[in-house]
Amino acid sequence: MNTTGTSNIALGGDAFYSNVSGEGNTAYGYGVLQLNTSGNYNTASGNAALSSNTAGNNNTASGFLALSTNTSGYSNVAIGTHALKLNTDRSNLVAVGDSALYNNGTGAASSLDAINNVAVGSKALFSNNSGNTNTGIGSYALFYNTAGMENTAVGNASLFFNTTGNKNTGVGAYALYNNTTGAENAPTLTEIIIRQVGLKHSILIVAVMPTRLPAGTLSG
Repeated sequence: MNTTGTSNIALGGDAFYSNVSGEGNTAYGYGVLQLNTSGNYNTASGNAALSSNTAGNNNTASGFLALSTNTSGYSNVAIGTHALKLNTDRSNLVAVGDSALYNNGTGAASSLDAINNVAVGSKALFSNNSGNTNTGIGSYALFYNTAGMENTAVGNASLFFNTTGNKNTGVGAYALYNNTTGAENAPTLTEIIIRQVGLKHSILIVAVMPTRLPAGTLSG
């Protein structure tokens, strides 16, 4: 079916079947990049990865059904089974882990919705449909987030129940686990130390911190 496309590599049944002018694409697996017509510089491996892509450029998909409904979204990275599965036209996304950012873009109404999200971990940001500029690192991080924006969750199931809350930061396993709509929550430095190194060690750290002396006083 390829007519004017150049520098493409395809290996697998129906891989790259519909290409017309796309160039610089690499497809490995059954049905990979099957509907691509003009998309350029895409790399896909795994059955049906990027199978619906038509005009999207610079995408990387690895895993069964990764980015499988993407049509025109560009500069996306999806690694893992079902990663970014339902994304169609949203861009600048990173999903690493099975079903990470699975629902991204399904509720997008404006050009700013569901872009610039990063999800690393199994089912991280799974429910996100319109939220943008979120970072979820850890399995189930920001799992229920739908429209929340500019949230950062680092740790297993951190900000798990957050749905529409914005500008929250959760660090550590289950941090801000029950937050749903609350905004601009963040741990203090002491909370981070206690969570990461344990209460005993955090007290020791505080004890050895230097004390500010009154002006003109010399320490012995």
